[in-house]
Amino acid sequence: MLTRICASFLAVALTAALTVADPAPARADESWARQLGRDLGLARQVTKGDGVTVAVLSTGVDRNLPWLRGRVEKEKDFVGTDHPTRTLGTVLASLVAGDHESPFIRLASGARVLPVRILPDGEEPDAEKWWEDSDLAKVFADGIRYAADQGAQVIVMPVALMTPDSPYVEGYSRDLGVLSDAVTHARAKNAVVVASNVHVGDVPPRYFPYPASSPGVIAVNGLNEQGERHPAYSKRSGAVLVSAPATEIGVPGPSDLVYDLGGDPVAVSWVAAAVAFVKAKYPDLTPDQVARALAASARHPKGEGTYDTEIGYGIVNPDGALKEAAKLAAQGKPVLVAKDGAVPEDEHFGGGRPDPIGAARHPVAAMAGFPALMLAGVAALAGAFWLWRRPRPAEPVEGEGAGESADAAGA
Repeated sequence: MLTRICASFLAVALTAALTVADPAPARADESWARQLGRDLGLARQVTKGDGVTVAVLSTGVDRNLPWLRGRVEKEKDFVGTDHPTRTLGTVLASLVAGDHESPFIRLASGARVLPVRILPDGEEPDAEKWWEDSDLAKVFADGIRYAADQGAQVIVMPVALMTPDSPYVEGYSRDLGVLSDAVTHARAKNAVVVASNVHVGDVPPRYFPYPASSPGVIAVNGLNEQGERHPAYSKRSGAVLVSAPATEIGVPGPSDLVYDLGGDPVAVSWVAAAVAFVKAKYPDLTPDQVARALAASARHPKGEGTYDTEIGYGIVNPDGALKEAAKLAAQGKPVLVAKDGAVPEDEHFGGGRPDPIGAARHPVAAMAGFPALMLAGVAALAGAFWLWRRPRPAEPVEGEGAGESADAAGA
């Protein structure tokens, strides 16, 4: 059972470094980023996610911010610590669903937010003790189940449990079973779970992020400025479906500050927004069908239909996903619908695996040579990201559209 986390990983996991940000972030190769900006702009001409509820499973959300006001549901708190700061969760909600003024990017700005507090922010006084004492797998699972029961169509998981992918490690089956059962429960209620395919440098390579590695989850890898897998934040894996930018982006947040957020939460937010667009227009599509729409429309540098363990089917394409979803909706009800109980492995991408990709989905870990950490059955909490704050600009920059979206994608 998950009862401990490794302290060396906690520093990377959820400690937000609140310092003044560099005002001039590095620029990216703009071709793929500008294409993503155009795809986002076209999708937002069709829908902004209106009518969809996105559950943000994080550190809680400040519901009083003007760009979220009136669209934040009552928060469910599975943490229970005193004096929550709600920093990361608020920034995530602002990115996914904030209806900001320019120059801030707007994704699914018509969606509603369901805050589910499953973690404390790193700066909270009781955070370290809570991490040490809590059964994280159960908390994560409870959060997923609650979000689905409340009717959330999209469930966003920007953090993960890094667990050894081996049936021989103590606690393996129970920990992953709790999360997999929660995902199955969500799928049965037609909720789409979007999660980070997190990689943390010091974690042994046979550790995999969950729930991202659970069948039925849309696992997301983060991209660097060149549009390639960001090795510092995302893991090479056959679980990844699509990828999105993990590079730094400015997001308005609490205390009238702008937070420069980068890493897995940014990538997951892009994909969650694309899912929200699809569910807004085609609410009856199943999670498998939504995954198919994302996969079929993704832009891969090597061409349509290409799959690899670096970026999955490619860079998320919100406009293309809507078009693919329209085709699926016209076909009527699918044959495979999530049921209570185990979700078969081959349902991960929706009704069957993709063509062979020359890599095992999850290598079976051998006991010989395992680090003491793995033998002890310890799972690390991972959420590789950076978060800085700076004063909010006094005057908005003129204009918003595909250009601004592209710059945000590649900044």
